[in-house]
Amino acid sequence: MARPSSALAGPAAIPAGAGLRLRRLLSLPETPFAALATPCADGQLLAGLTVGSAAIRYGIEPHRPAARRAATHLSRVLVCDLKDARVSHDEVSLLVLGPAARPVGAGSAPRRDVAEAPRLRVVLPWLRPGGVLLALLAPAELTPATIKLLSARCEAATACRLSSSAMSAL
Repeated sequence: MARPSSALAGPAAIPAGAGLRLRRLLSLPETPFAALATPCADGQLLAGLTVGSAAIRYGIEPHRPAARRAATHLSRVLVCDLKDARVSHDEVSLLVLGPAARPVGAGSAPRRDVAEAPRLRVVLPWLRPGGVLLALLAPAELTPATIKLLSARCEAATACRLSSSAMSAL
């Protein structure tokens, strides 16, 4: 019997061009503002979302190779886990919460018990009042706890599907 590995898989793939498609849904400030993606993967999603804006782009990425690639698109990249990141409260105007890396291993089944509420509790204080949270969530991650937290902390919510074949929702 194979034992599950404690290694982490990279974040789920975001469809190519998603940042540019989602950009049309956003109204970004004309003055400089902080935009943060976590995990930022290679940084292309946040770069696409903020193209042509005065965004100062930041990322948090636990995987060093991806963080190196992200550094070519973002102003600063922290190489650490989300729980270890230190970000000032009420500092970020655009917060992109991407799919989390999941433990994988030989013989391990995909996890369906993942709740996003703990990750949201970490990042929501960073969001400035009136800021935008873009949370990329799989349908299975929309647990009652996640929905309750989002409805209590966010003024408006819009749900979108990135593509008909993508497992992630917005």
